[in-house]
Amino acid sequence: MKKLLTAVLGYAIILLIVLAILVPLTFLCGGLMRLLGFTYDSPGSFLLFFVICAVCGFPLEIFSKAFPKAMRTLGLLGARGEKILFLILDTVSTTVVMLIIDDLMDSVHATDLSILAVAIALAFLSLDNREKEPPKE
Repeated sequence: MKKLLTAVLGYAIILLIVLAILVPLTFLCGGLMRLLGFTYDSPGSFLLFFVICAVCGFPLEIFSKAFPKAMRTLGLLGARGEKILFLILDTVSTTVVMLIIDDLMDSVHATDLSILAVAIALAFLSLDNREKEPPKE
């Protein structure tokens, strides 16, 4: 019983940490999209839209981060090229995922401009400062 309680408490803490990060980001992105024509039927559908986008976009985000890094490791890109390729891949993948989710959800209606604006903002927010020199082996 004690192990079960510890496990449940651990999962609850992890869930609270994830929500503490996602909820403010969701409202920030939703506010930006709302200015550009984003509408929704209820706050639940609003949150569901961003949760589904985050879950569905996660594999593409991994690729968006790994591919430019691999290209740089192989010597095909410099530091600036890696950042530019990441920004392009991340923006495109986020835009495509949001457009598909928008099409599939009847309770959410987003304009192309609002989706593109949020995709660009999220790409810049997730851009990390990579080292100036290529990684050493």
